[in-house]
Amino acid sequence: MRMITKAWFLAMLFSISLTPALAMTFGEARVDNTFVVSGLPQDAVVQFVLNGGVPVFAAVNASRTAQYLPLIEGNLDIVVVQNNIVIERKSITVLPAPTSGSTGTGSGGSSGSGGGGGVITVEPLANIAKSETKEGSLTAGKPVAFTFISPEFAIHQILITGKDNENNVTVRVESLKNTSKLVSRAAPGTVYVNTNVWVNSMKITGVTLKFRVTNAWITGSNVQKENIKLFRWSDNDWKALNTTVLTRDDTYSYFEAQSAGLSSFAVSAMKEGQVPVVTTQPSITAATPATNASTPGKKPTPGFGMLVAVMAISAIYLLRRRDG
Repeated sequence: MRMITKAWFLAMLFSISLTPALAMTFGEARVDNTFVVSGLPQDAVVQFVLNGGVPVFAAVNASRTAQYLPLIEGNLDIVVVQNNIVIERKSITVLPAPTSGSTGTGSGGSSGSGGGGGVITVEPLANIAKSETKEGSLTAGKPVAFTFISPEFAIHQILITGKDNENNVTVRVESLKNTSKLVSRAAPGTVYVNTNVWVNSMKITGVTLKFRVTNAWITGSNVQKENIKLFRWSDNDWKALNTTVLTRDDTYSYFEAQSAGLSSFAVSAMKEGQVPVVTTQPSITAATPATNASTPGKKPTPGFGMLVAVMAISAIYLLRRRDG
């Protein structure tokens, strides 16, 4: 039997072209014509934003398509969300209404472009009580503070550490009326507030979130400050972050928590005996932002580990058959 060398095996692995995780195709977008996006995961949600207006959400149907009817021409942003992760974003041009003889179909769509830009929320607007956006620049290896002044926000400051120097970084905080529509269930314990945090950077290595809770709520809920945690929605579950009690004034008690990335959060208090296991190293892969700009770098390919395992088994089987 021929020996499988490491070099031969690696050469076989990387000679294979991997299929992208998502390859959207489009019916041509024209005013007053139904526009179709196909090739979508069936459990995804698609957001359409025409000329920066009110987002329109569409579910993916059984044929893995989503539809939208543009009423005016202009620029249409398309955001695809799966399991609270933005997996694709495109920008296309909505053309004028078809003239006589136009078929109204065809292919189109181009990737969004341009550096920087703000973030696009994928939370339904009806569930957002208050939002605020801050812009800044990241410095490699050093935390940079983004401070939010509205009293409605429990999370009032976010310190982001970047892998590289990066300009035009936008952070958006949303205080929500109820549990985020992007998660499948409410956070454990007695929830003080639900919050989304979006950022248009993929180069984050660590995050410190500073938040506050009113003393009146702590007293009225009959909870201990030490049992108040910041939870992050990650890997389809609520993870309790490593939370520290800082100080207290006449109105608020102040806390900070460590996270590897940004997504949906909840400040919640656990009763005695119900304190959850704290996640000290949350998965950073769940922090993918919704952005107004194309994000540098390749997206990870789902199932790559399984692909490697199948390839290895197949290679050994074929060699045994040939040499047997």
